[in-house]
Amino acid sequence: MNQSIRSSKLKLTFANKTKINTLMSLVSNDISNQITILSNHLLTLDKIPALLPKDITESIPQQSSWVRQLIGKEASANARSIKNKLKRIKTGTNQKYQQDLLNKYNNKQLNLVWKGNIQLDSRFISIEPSKDSTFDYWLNLQWKGVKRFYIPIKLNKHHKDLFSRGYSLKHDTIKLCNNGNIILLFKKDIVGHNGYDKSIGIDIGRNKSFYTSDNETESLTKDILNSLKTKKHGSKNKAKCVHKLKQTIDYLIKHNINWNISRIILENITGMKYANKWGNINHHWSYSYIQNRICLRAEELDVLIHRIHPAYTSQTCSGCGYIHKDNRKGEVFECISCGMEMDADYNASINIHMKGINSTHYPRNNNLSLLDKLL
Repeated sequence: MNQSIRSSKLKLTFANKTKINTLMSLVSNDISNQITILSNHLLTLDKIPALLPKDITESIPQQSSWVRQLIGKEASANARSIKNKLKRIKTGTNQKYQQDLLNKYNNKQLNLVWKGNIQLDSRFISIEPSKDSTFDYWLNLQWKGVKRFYIPIKLNKHHKDLFSRGYSLKHDTIKLCNNGNIILLFKKDIVGHNGYDKSIGIDIGRNKSFYTSDNETESLTKDILNSLKTKKHGSKNKAKCVHKLKQTIDYLIKHNINWNISRIILENITGMKYANKWGNINHHWSYSYIQNRICLRAEELDVLIHRIHPAYTSQTCSGCGYIHKDNRKGEVFECISCGMEMDADYNASINIHMKGINSTHYPRNNNLSLLDKLL
């Protein structure tokens, strides 16, 4: 059975500051430096394995075998992520930071500084229920050269909300942040069906972040994206604008999509931002962010996700099925065969839905609606 994994940050408000400082100095700071060094070394290799060989991990100084494995795992994931990003960047891209990254890599001047979250498993930590009502759990940490110590955990509103939706706490895994906070992980079995019998298709775009096949849409993000072009890079105003954009997308996904459904059909699209001539304009528009937020909301409500190949969904007439690139004129779709005229994103969302439910990989069961069966 598949599982849904959610994460939630927790401030260690009630922990002793001495223990927090010990935790950060021994685990985070020292480990981060060694992950940084190893990541830069791995970038010089032609192929980076997910599981590093012994001759690499054993070169990590002054660490136990468990810690070496931890450092190797994080460094490998970090280096492979950078390598994949570099492969998607093409010369001549309009996004300056990507071109600078590629130039530094080609000139062997790329020096990464790792500032990620460290994932600690059951070899290092365990989470035990508290026996009194003061705290909810105790985080039990075991590290070489340090006496085992406990850190109190008091759950917040978000954690309790996850419990109410059927999630359970993973007692053997946490993520440690550089600022001394931790990230708790929650798991939930995906049941497969939530009782509803309706499916919808969703087209994700820039001017309208999404448009559903049941004619639900939004029009608030376009102005925010356009205003981002006038903000200075690295300024507080730009950071506030980016934060507002993400908040707006999250709110619209929650309230502008009819979630009384059993399945969502999405296009399987990746790497849209790389080498795009509109890179400077669309820098803060992220297809993957919108898609991931839709998928997270779907997981919460036991709504299944079905993905299709995106070919011709924006050029196909949802009325007669005629395909031609001239059918779409900006935000308006006008079929040159049958003359049907409608919003281009709405037309694409209908095509996504119909293509999904007619695909050979779409699950067939008795819970589908009559309309789905007819289509």
